[in-house]
Amino acid sequence: MCLTLKNYIIINIMKRTMKNALLKNEAIFTLENGIGLILAILIIFDLKVERQLSNMLNTPLGMISSLLVVIILFICMNPIVGILFLIYLYDTINTSDLSTLIKDAKLKTMNPIPQVQLEEQVIRDRNPIINSGQHNNVTFQPYMSDNLNMTQL
Repeated sequence: MCLTLKNYIIINIMKRTMKNALLKNEAIFTLENGIGLILAILIIFDLKVERQLSNMLNTPLGMISSLLVVIILFICMNPIVGILFLIYLYDTINTSDLSTLIKDAKLKTMNPIPQVQLEEQVIRDRNPIINSGQHNNVTFQPYMSDNLNMTQL
């Protein structure tokens, strides 16, 4: 498994969270740590939700509701859980079908179908010149003068 910078940062955040819980003599498996661990696993292994849910999250209503969930996570839980949820949400919205459809439409407007140029039209309309049987034995040899010095080259 290739560790990207995002995965490396997430693993280090989870290690620090677990280490802080051990130092404070708190329980390691709390609700916050469980949600954070689940989100970290989803991000690291690139596990996505279903396409229908990801397309629903990419709508304005889905964005507003996910923003409310993020605010609740930041207020009620550890900010690391909120950051992990934001990362997962960003990955999910980026891979939705709706965003690719919008990108494709924008690219089609920026890059219209090329029209046939005049030169292409003339070449296509003209018949090819056929010289069958004429000058078949012609060879080409470059001419070089015998009195040419190396300094002249």
